[in-house]
Amino acid sequence: MKMDAITFGTGAIKVVGIHGWLGTSQSWKSVFPLLDRERFTYAFLDARGYGSNFQVPGRFDVDEYANDAIRFCRSSGWDRFCVMGHSMGGKVAQRIAATQGSGVQKIVAVTPVPASGVPFDEATFRFFESAAGSRDVRAEIVQGSSGGQLTRTWSRAMADASMQDIDQAAFRSYFLSWSLKDFSSDVQGCTVPIKVIVGENDPSLTRNVMRATLLKWFPNHALSVLEACGHYPMDEVPVRFITEVESFLAA
Repeated sequence: MKMDAITFGTGAIKVVGIHGWLGTSQSWKSVFPLLDRERFTYAFLDARGYGSNFQVPGRFDVDEYANDAIRFCRSSGWDRFCVMGHSMGGKVAQRIAATQGSGVQKIVAVTPVPASGVPFDEATFRFFESAAGSRDVRAEIVQGSSGGQLTRTWSRAMADASMQDIDQAAFRSYFLSWSLKDFSSDVQGCTVPIKVIVGENDPSLTRNVMRATLLKWFPNHALSVLEACGHYPMDEVPVRFITEVESFLAA
């Protein structure tokens, strides 16, 4: 079964976009008009239970999303491809690299969850888990992860879209997967070139977290810290963001 995706471009550099926990393929929409469609071919994939794949059943975990992305690329005739993953999608990108090896040319990990998961304390874990059934909790997570510096109208709009476009059971299951599963031993020493992008206002997935995790595991790495943004650089600073991405992938 080939998953649905939004595609742009006809270029030689193939890129699959993997969204985060609170978004869908539409999470990238702010950069759609900015994409270089001559040098790149982009496919923005929805996870099972999300967006255009809302009705597709599954286990709803990181491994399944990674395998679906690999199958999509292979069925599209992409022998080699790049992966761009945001947040949860950054963890999926690490799983793809560990699984696919030489088939992955480069990775862009955007405010990524490390392959080791997130060491939440009990209260924070329960708060995030409760987001499955609460629009207000989802809005608070978005607001907090942007450093609390952006309009709450934006945070509420993000939460509203997620309530409409994401299956609730899938949402909860993906949370348990990205927060708890640890496959860091599978990516240690991975030679796939990786560009890690974080926002200076993201209070959790910081440059120090990246230095302790992804930048230790992937020896061929680069790190960019984008000013004036938090956890959602594709929305907050889209021109700067896509410039960083395409400069790295085309080099």
